[in-house]
Amino acid sequence: MKLINIYRILSFLLLPIAMLIAPMALITLLGGLANPLILLPAFILLCIVIYTWCSFRFLIVGIDQQKPLKQSLKDWLKVNAYVSIAFAALSVIDGIAALANPQVIEQAMQQAMEQSAMNGVDPTMLQTMMQFVVYFLLIYGVLLLVHIVLSLRLVKLYSFLFSKEK
Repeated sequence: MKLINIYRILSFLLLPIAMLIAPMALITLLGGLANPLILLPAFILLCIVIYTWCSFRFLIVGIDQQKPLKQSLKDWLKVNAYVSIAFAALSVIDGIAALANPQVIEQAMQQAMEQSAMNGVDPTMLQTMMQFVVYFLLIYGVLLLVHIVLSLRLVKLYSFLFSKEK
């Protein structure tokens, strides 16, 4: 039961973030029509949103209500979990690198200021924002990784809920 409570708390923490990512993912997907290089980040963002939704549905309908779920939900959950692992791992690695070497953020900020016409932007505010984003992604990546591990464990534990589709 303790595992499910942790899973529930993480699910309710990740759901609002996924709701914020969803419009970004759709906009990125539309941008991918003009520039195919943008399709990979759009795909990753969509996978995170789909994973979060599928895992939340698994929690609410399957675990809480003990209602049977379609096998396709299990497949969607697993496939999108694997892509989300890649995003979360990269976020954690980048966050740890930023914690280990804070000068990287300062150098990136200076390069951004030099390359673009950001006249009137306070450099310290920009640096603070960049640090916030990096640390937010670090925390989000850790929470997402823990949630995915719990999801995959609970999917195996509650495999009886998934019915074979005909």
